Parts: sequence; structure tokens; C-alpha cells
Amino acid sequence: MRRMSPRTRSAIGAFLVATLLTAQARTARAQDAYACIDALTDQEVTYRLRSIEAHIAHHKQYSKLWWWGWLTVIGSAGLAYWTAFGVIPHEGDDHDYRMRRERLFINAAGATLLTTQLSVFAMTSAHSHRKLRKLPDGTPEERRVKLREATKLLERAAKRQSIGISPTAHVGGPVWAIGTGTYLAVRDHPTFFVASAYLIPLVISEARILTQPRASIYEWERYRAMACYGRSGYAIPATPERSRVEWDFGIGFGGVNFGFRF
Repeated sequence: MRRMSPRTRSAIGAFLVATLLTAQARTARAQDAYACIDALTDQEVTYRLRSIEAHIAHHKQYSKLWWWGWLTVIGSAGLAYWTAFGVIPHEGDDHDYRMRRERLFINAAGATLLTTQLSVFAMTSAHSHRKLRKLPDGTPEERRVKLREATKLLERAAKRQSIGISPTAHVGGPVWAIGTGTYLAVRDHPTFFVASAYLIPLVISEARILTQPRASIYEWERYRAMACYGRSGYAIPATPERSRVEWDFGIGFGGVNFGFRF
């Protein structure tokens, strides 16, 4: 059997490397939702813009309810704890008084940290509609600029929601619970308060993660799949159906609604 010459092997290797790099570049470009915005027709720009606007409008209410709800509850709790910490009467012996203040300080500090986190890392999907509404869309160029901004807002909303349900989001609650619970146990606080210090931060942390909006994560993946397709019409490739249980949670004047959809 005749062996290939070094020149032939080098040529084949270069061809394979070039093919691989080209395929990767095409894949990356296909996933870039911004790559073809300038090449889209006005009809295609309008179609994509209305798609993002419809998603934002449909999910803004729950995002606002989640963000403002948690911010209000935790912020109010922090204010109440700091107030109690400042005005607690000196009753009983000095040891009991110091222990009560310690517990109030720990609760106030925890609520303040969580309130600060919610304020700094605001839920983008709760505010996107207001930012998008300010942009004009009366001309083709204005619609193109608005589509670019809408794409940025959708991507930011997806990233913010991904951070909120990522593995690192589950770290803060256990760390705080272990630290404060152990401190109270070492300081010989009553068993009820020690158990509460271990349990309550975990419940609050996981409840916040469980109820967090996540629709923008899936919408961003769907939009990236179709963003640069259909320039000769609206031949948008089908996206796979999500094979998971979807849940819905809401609070209204009539009570609390919680349901699953398969």
C-alpha cells in the first residue's frame, strides 16, 4: 500500500482544520442574534420587534409582582427589625437583653443584605417594557434601532433570570443559615431561635428561587434560533418543545394561585 507524502498529509490536515473552523464560525454566527439586523428588511425587522414586544408585555406583570413583592416584604422586615433593635426596652437582666439585641441585629442585617441584592440586581424583565416604550418606531430606521435595543433587553433579562436560578444562587441561604445558626448555638440562645436561624434563611432563599420568573431564558434561546432566518420571507425554523413541567404562581385579591402545566 502506497504511503501518503508529507505534503499530502499537510494539505489534508490544513483542509480539515479549515473545515472545522468554518463550521464553528457558521455555528457561532447562526447563534448571534445581532449579526443580521442591518441586513433585514423592514418587514422582518417589524416581525422580530413585535415578537419581542409581545413576550415582554405578556410576562412583565409577573416579573413586576415577583420583584416588587420580594423587595417590599424583605425591605419591610428589615426596617421592622432595625426599628425594634433601636427601641427594644431594657427588661430583665443584661444577659437576656444582649441576646435579644443580637437576634434582632442578625435578622435586620440579613434582611438588609437581601434587600440590597434585589435592588442592585433588579429583575430586567420587570422594567424592559418601560425602556422599550420610550423608543420611537415610526420609520424603518427607528424600528431597526428599536429591534437592536429590544434584543439587548431580552438578552439581559435572560442572563439575569439565569443568574437567579443558577447553582450559585443556592449558596447564600445555606451559608447565612449555618453561620448565624452556629453563632446563636455557641452563644447559648434558646433552641427555638437557633432552629429558626438554621431554617428560615433556607426557606426564604429557596422560595425566592422557586418563584423567580424564567420565561425570558427560554424566549432568548427561541429568538436566537430564528433571529437571522427568514430574510426571504418568514420561514422560521421550528424550535424543539420544552419537555418539562411548567408551573404558574400568582397572588391576587382573591387569594393565591399555584398550578402546573404538562
